[in-house]
Amino acid sequence: MGTNGKDEGVWHTAAALTQQMSAIVEEWALEKKLGTIVHDNASNIKNIGRSLGGDDMPCDGHTLQLCINNGLKAHANIGRIISCGRRLAGHFKRSVVATKALTLK
Repeated sequence: MGTNGKDEGVWHTAAALTQQMSAIVEEWALEKKLGTIVHDNASNIKNIGRSLGGDDMPCDGHTLQLCINNGLKAHANIGRIISCGRRLAGHFKRSVVATKALTLK
């Protein structure tokens, strides 16, 4: 895949991705083994499974992560709590003295 500015958007079109996936399926002799393509819900990926003769299915883990992220963004207090927790964990990760003092309490 090219990454220069001129070709960058072309590689992510549904047609280009379908062509690339078709070549891989053929190269690996998967034509009769293709069942379902699991994807990240991107609109350019959704129809590739059907166009290759299989089914498509959104990744449950990715979908769940999107829901969690949206929920966290919706509540500013949760974001602040997570930020404080990260700073606190980072402090103890970087400081042997602080970690030892914490374990002695």
